[in-house]
Amino acid sequence: APKHYMEYEQLKDLYIKMVEDTVKKYANDERILCWNIMNEPGITIGERSIDILNTLFEVVRKQDPIQPLCADIWRSLDNGKIKTKEEQLACDLSDIISFHSYLPYELLVEELSYWLKDGRPIFLTEWLHRINHNNIFEIYPLLYLNNVANYCWGFVVGKTQTHEPWPHMWNEYEQGIITNYDFTKWQHDLFRPNYKPYDPREIALIEKFNNLAKKEGR
Repeated sequence: APKHYMEYEQLKDLYIKMVEDTVKKYANDERILCWNIMNEPGITIGERSIDILNTLFEVVRKQDPIQPLCADIWRSLDNGKIKTKEEQLACDLSDIISFHSYLPYELLVEELSYWLKDGRPIFLTEWLHRINHNNIFEIYPLLYLNNVANYCWGFVVGKTQTHEPWPHMWNEYEQGIITNYDFTKWQHDLFRPNYKPYDPREIALIEKFNNLAKKEGR
């Protein structure tokens, strides 16, 4: 069964020391945007994430960093509510909201409306899934309009082949569970191996809204 580093007795103290040393070194460094305490709490270890979250948030806050703290909410909401105890705790402990979403436009609008009511700054720290209709032409203007900071993790197609769909998607499609995936598109990544854009119109749109945001002082 998968474990977090904190769940190995021989590694726990070393891991905490690494976190302390890293945050202490950069606690006043304005180049650091924020500290992501744990990526996607609960994704492999479920509610065991709770003790780890409590410990690590406490460890980092003791270093008194100038940057905000967060931990990613990665499951989609269920009737406007966070689905799991560990993700609710991550939300409660966070200074800013960091969430992941590969949902189509209309479902992301619903999710964003929930987070916008919270009043904290919002970071969409994983998105872009063209196969599932989470695309730049719809999503990026939406994020601009709502002043939602964001980044996607894919850039140039490489060894990890993240432009291809995740294996479970083929299973869902073949079993008739989800039939509206568009397998003609890349899942992720912005540039081809020759460094030409996957779609030049995407890059032009990103530049357009980035320039607008800069003019507005964002």
